[in-house]
Amino acid sequence: VMAAVADTSSIILLAKVGQLRLLQQLHGQVFVPPAVAAELRAKPDAASQVVEAFIESPGCVRSPENRLLVQALSADLAAGEAEAIALAAEVPGALLIMDDAEGRRVARGLNLHMTGLLGVLIEGKGRGLISAISPLLDQLMAEGFWLSEAMRRIVLDAAGE
Repeated sequence: VMAAVADTSSIILLAKVGQLRLLQQLHGQVFVPPAVAAELRAKPDAASQVVEAFIESPGCVRSPENRLLVQALSADLAAGEAEAIALAAEVPGALLIMDDAEGRRVARGLNLHMTGLLGVLIEGKGRGLISAISPLLDQLMAEGFWLSEAMRRIVLDAAGE
């Protein structure tokens, strides 16, 4: 089980559909950098208590040590993405969980192992931790997560639904 570094949107959306625990179930240790923790705390909503409990778990918030990399990445990315990528680059074998397109492009350039929210759901279904993805996709879309019909089909096919 490899550790994961999660970005803001994946944590908020998983919390909103009641699946935040999936991250720990799949990866054991889940890290968030301080900028992501700050972003999570800046937007109070119905899922805030769940998110707060998640951030408060021991060792969850971890600062990237390479401040120069954070600074360089911050030229093109938001603070949360920049710190998450820098942290994922430092944690041996870490999986970066990020949906931001520009952040993913940069992470690919650094050869980081990554997935997004949909990948987390597919893995959760594959491991029998969630019974069906389809209703979760409906909930996510109701929360403003954009998903094309084609991508929805691909995700459901991958999940065997």
